[in-house]
Amino acid sequence: MNMLRFIKKNRYVVDGSVLVVLALLWSMLPPSGFPSDGTVSIPAGATVNEVGSDLREREFISSRILFRAGVAFAAPVSGVVAGEYTFTQPTSLMNIIKTVTDPTGAGHAIQLTVPEGLSNWEIAELIRNKLGDGFSIERFLVAASEHEGYLFPETYFVPRNIKETDLVDLMRRTFDGRIVEIEEDLAVSDKTLENLVIMASILEGEAYTLSSMRRVAGVLWRRIDINMPLQVDATFKYFLGRTTFDLTLSDLKSDSPYNTYKNLGLPPTPINNPGLYAILAAATPTKTDALFYLTGRDGNFYFAKTFDDHKRNKYLYLR
Repeated sequence: MNMLRFIKKNRYVVDGSVLVVLALLWSMLPPSGFPSDGTVSIPAGATVNEVGSDLREREFISSRILFRAGVAFAAPVSGVVAGEYTFTQPTSLMNIIKTVTDPTGAGHAIQLTVPEGLSNWEIAELIRNKLGDGFSIERFLVAASEHEGYLFPETYFVPRNIKETDLVDLMRRTFDGRIVEIEEDLAVSDKTLENLVIMASILEGEAYTLSSMRRVAGVLWRRIDINMPLQVDATFKYFLGRTTFDLTLSDLKSDSPYNTYKNLGLPPTPINNPGLYAILAAATPTKTDALFYLTGRDGNFYFAKTFDDHKRNKYLYLR
């Protein structure tokens, strides 16, 4: 509500100077429509007026005039500094001015690209390499401990000094925002979102395209339906750090709830953070009568109905 209208409506009698001060204070507060996870891009050569107009239109600030006056006071020579800036939560006009006029670029947003299928630990290492020693892997893992599978793989623009908890919150909110894109597909599945995300995390380690993920999902859901172990190698990377080519017979007998050779059904939690295609594939599997599959040395998938056919595929495509 406009401050002047508010005062008149409530019949406050105030001195004119007080009214001006109140209006200024109101204008410095974050607008009610402040964008969540908003990124501001200031191109080289942009004027203060252009930046102020963009910020006002997108509701980062309430007053373009106060923004211009604040920049003139804070940085009369250098003005706004070109770059990418991210505001992960509503902030004051003065803080925005301070950020976009800092000649050191300390407030510049850093681009973080998190690929599909990384575990929380792998994400933490990736971010540490990007943000430097100021980022704590330990604090990130503690904050993310209950969100494995739900830290959405995406390209983010974040402040260099972003808090680990804020980054986890951002990635989790992004998951919640993106999952609605496939909510109609999820609705036709008889599986819970939790189980779909667990299956999707397996698919990230077993297949590469939406089509192949759907076919593999068809095999794995069928195995679950007939009480047959999934026998997927992707889970061993999660609890042993070993890939298919490193596994030993002893590994396959290891006592872990993530050992899909010994235990029936899905593992207890996701083994990585899957992307939207993998979740979609888990919810919309290709119906199949196959129970076995492998990836040949040529990169193609080969499916089989019987173990004998599967052994034949191994002989033909894995030699």
